Amino acid sequence: PRPPDSLAAEVRDTVAQPIDTARARTMGLPTAPSRAFPAADSVIRALLERSGYQTTRYAGDSMALVAADKRIELIGQALVEREGSTLEADTVNFVQNECQLVAGGRPTLFDGGSVLVGRGMRYDTCERRGIVARAETKFNQSGVEWFLQGELAIDSASTRTYGAGADFTSCDLPTEHYHFRVNSVKWVKNTILVARPAVLYVRDVPILWLPFIFQDMRQGRRSGMLVPRFGFNDLVRPNTGYRRHISNIGYYFALNDYMDFQASLDWFAGNYVAVNGQLRYRWLNRFVSGNLGVSRIFESGTDGAPGARSLRLQWTHQQSFDQRTRLTANVDFATSARVVERNAVDPLVQTATLGSRINFNKQFSWGTFTAGASRSQDLSNGSVSQTLPSISLAPAPVNIGSAVTWSPSFSFARDERLDQLPGLAILRVSNGAILVDSLRPDTKTTSVRASTPLRIGRWNWRNDVSITDFRTTRPPAQVTVIDPNDSSVVATQFYGEDFDTKIDWNTGINLPVLFPSTWKLQPSLGIQNTTSGAFMIRNRFTRGRFVRQGKRLSFGASLSPSLFGFFPGIGPVSRIRHALSPQVSWNLAPSATVPEEYARALAGPGSTPELKSATVHSVSFSLSQTFEGKLRPAPGDTLLDPQRAPKLKLLSIQTSSVSYDFEQAKLPGRNGWRTQTLRNSFTSDLLRGLSLSTNHDLWDGPVGFDTTRFDPFLTSVSMRFSLSGATIANIVALLTGGQTQPDADRAPASADDLGEADLLQPVGTATSPPRGLDPAIDRLGSRPLRGRGLTIGVTYDDQRRRPQPGVDQTTTASQTNRTLGMQFGFSPTTNWSASWNTQYNLTTKEFGQHVVRFDRDLHRWRATFAFVKAPNGNFAFNFFVSLTDQPEIKFQYDQRSVRQGR
Repeated sequence: PRPPDSLAAEVRDTVAQPIDTARARTMGLPTAPSRAFPAADSVIRALLERSGYQTTRYAGDSMALVAADKRIELIGQALVEREGSTLEADTVNFVQNECQLVAGGRPTLFDGGSVLVGRGMRYDTCERRGIVARAETKFNQSGVEWFLQGELAIDSASTRTYGAGADFTSCDLPTEHYHFRVNSVKWVKNTILVARPAVLYVRDVPILWLPFIFQDMRQGRRSGMLVPRFGFNDLVRPNTGYRRHISNIGYYFALNDYMDFQASLDWFAGNYVAVNGQLRYRWLNRFVSGNLGVSRIFESGTDGAPGARSLRLQWTHQQSFDQRTRLTANVDFATSARVVERNAVDPLVQTATLGSRINFNKQFSWGTFTAGASRSQDLSNGSVSQTLPSISLAPAPVNIGSAVTWSPSFSFARDERLDQLPGLAILRVSNGAILVDSLRPDTKTTSVRASTPLRIGRWNWRNDVSITDFRTTRPPAQVTVIDPNDSSVVATQFYGEDFDTKIDWNTGINLPVLFPSTWKLQPSLGIQNTTSGAFMIRNRFTRGRFVRQGKRLSFGASLSPSLFGFFPGIGPVSRIRHALSPQVSWNLAPSATVPEEYARALAGPGSTPELKSATVHSVSFSLSQTFEGKLRPAPGDTLLDPQRAPKLKLLSIQTSSVSYDFEQAKLPGRNGWRTQTLRNSFTSDLLRGLSLSTNHDLWDGPVGFDTTRFDPFLTSVSMRFSLSGATIANIVALLTGGQTQPDADRAPASADDLGEADLLQPVGTATSPPRGLDPAIDRLGSRPLRGRGLTIGVTYDDQRRRPQPGVDQTTTASQTNRTLGMQFGFSPTTNWSASWNTQYNLTTKEFGQHVVRFDRDLHRWRATFAFVKAPNGNFAFNFFVSLTDQPEIKFQYDQRSVRQGR
């Protein structure tokens, strides 16, 4: 252990001066001289104002001047100021003939924003070199304040400082938690710091030896080597089956003030090698920013066969050409989604999709133009969904006088679904042999829509035209064709693809609202198609020709009143209001004749066409309910207006619509009900984030038949909510009459509280290229805030099917799935935090994924334990202790297991 520094202790105990309270515990270093020069009189001011001289000011309790030796001696609270630097000491001796300045006692040098304290100081004023015995100083690097102690020497240019037997640390406590002890140090001011060799001590226990330490002290971004990431177990394998892995081997290039680039290599023994690159750019004056990441994955082969490969491209871009023109892009593309998913440890990666989106928006004086594209690649099965392009044009509403407004709009989109599952087995004949081809079909849908609504006074005329073209390589089922002239002649046709084109036109008039303040009755008059389907269609049954149907009038009305009921309050709730909002819709359309050619195009060969469209006469009903509570003012609060008291949503219930068809009820063996399932949604402010929805199958069989029994069956439940100490306290307060308190856990978190997502990244350089293979432990879930109470997030999903008579119950049970997701987070002490994110399948009684994490704040260090288990069986175990001020210095144990099945 190093001996106690009596000088530092004496300085801390005896120097009486104004100290920055935020730094009062910082190593005992003063922040300003303890005394100041006396006010200058007329003689002193005249001397100070003389030009052509460098001014040196002296002050002290007493001064001795020896003219023969050209020596000045200051005794007692000596103070010397020259060229912006101030020296404070017990004694100062200056011998001009020998160019020597010697300070004793407690010499303290203040130079700009730095301070240097030592036991003794000797400075050669001619050579401009100095030595400070057992000095203490501090310097700032990348926003971190470092404290240095040791024997220091300053060169003639006052830019380089040398040290011997030095200790330095970033811990600002009087008894530091850790320090580095080095034999020699070279510090070039505002440039670099090099020390060698170095031993890391935690308190007085040596735990790490480093051959050298290098720090770039320059401001801004600098090119240099990236810091490799590997664990202690990668150097010393814990067992013969352990597979070593090293990542982030590469170099960082600071190209210019607007761009930087880095290249790195990841290696996982026996699994893969990944080559990564990232280019970042940002021009503030041109409003352009973004980054481009590329990752090339080479899987290890098995049994002499080459491994799979995948190229992943990630690009984000934001650009504002002017105040009305903006381009945004977020692209994530992989040539082999299976390679990414197979090697992923992060559950959020392997269960997600690679999504890309590009959007261009331009606002004109006459309207808005938007063009974009999107692409989604499923990692689990490799299927792709994309929209390319998507164009919309929305001109500004055109006012024709004060009573007429025309609001046209136009949109165009092309949707594609590629490599869809499930794959199909296709039979084909080749040279007399029947072969089987596997097929993952594609579908393409092109749609165009133009809308020209027109408002005339209180009347609204709806008018829109849409064109949809659908093509797919999914073969339709075999079609049996009967010869209309001879029913005994039957032919079977097969198609390699299918297509369908639809042209539709819809129009109608919304009449003025009647009783707008009470019943809100909205009548409407429309012109709809004779039967279901578009106005004009063509498909393989029409041999590519368009056929059309007719139009018929339709009448409708909707009723949406709001009813209110009031009930006495309870506890802190002074009054409860029940808002009931039913919605009733009525539709009527007379019967009409369907053209035979159109009916056959809908039915297809071998089916009986419907040549008459039945009368439509139906009514539907939905309901919305809200229970709100008005809170009482706090006791003694006479300023709060009771009419403006805060409100609390106790419960909100949204019920989906139920439909009844009067014409269907007239048919033999039928009834008028048309709703098969009913959905209810519940929300409340009592539980933060509460969302509960239920689905019920109302009928034991198909709806609308007299033989079908009304028997509601719960088919799905989905619930989300979170709990905290404040949430439980508020519920208790509502029940007991106490005062509710704000939920402190809702306060926004600081970056330090949420954790270091870049804890393993090099300081002052670009982050590593975005990769989908690392466990990403720091990004999985938000950690609890430091010192906060317990927080719990709960998700529950239940999917089930109604048992069917004569069907094996094992089959029905296999279609039932119940999952429970839990997220726990709490800080048992001020410096400890823990979190657990898990998903449990209640049906199979298996855990799907785990993310367990513990963090310990060690003042200037951070200890992290994390365990991740992904649904594909891959897992990662990570433990490291890192220096928060220098993340590259860490002790890490990192073990990963990637399944070997390919």
